[in-house]
Amino acid sequence: MGMEQGNLQTNRTAFLDHLANDLKVGRDSAYRRAVRRALEIVKKNYESGQYQSTTEAEYVFRKMVEQENEASQHCRVPAPLGGESCGAGTRPRPVVPPFFTALVAIATLCFQSLTC
Repeated sequence: MGMEQGNLQTNRTAFLDHLANDLKVGRDSAYRRAVRRALEIVKKNYESGQYQSTTEAEYVFRKMVEQENEASQHCRVPAPLGGESCGAGTRPRPVVPPFFTALVAIATLCFQSLTC
């Protein structure tokens, strides 16, 4: 009976394995590692009933892979002179979205000129 339950769980999460294999095609090793890490987490969460549908699990999986990959990409860039690097025990600096940077620039100009 234990074997049957293991097979049932494998069949229930086979769609995630298929998606993971599709995402790995033509990608570099860092991206493939991000897929592997995210797959473990999403599988456990799906098996525990955290997601209401396979679509939700796939969405979370894709998002998690992208976040993992972005974090690993950040750590590959050498730190500027005197800056922080992504060594052991450090977290990557958050990425500031371009629209936020533009918003700050506009607010600064408005504040300086007081014409907005």
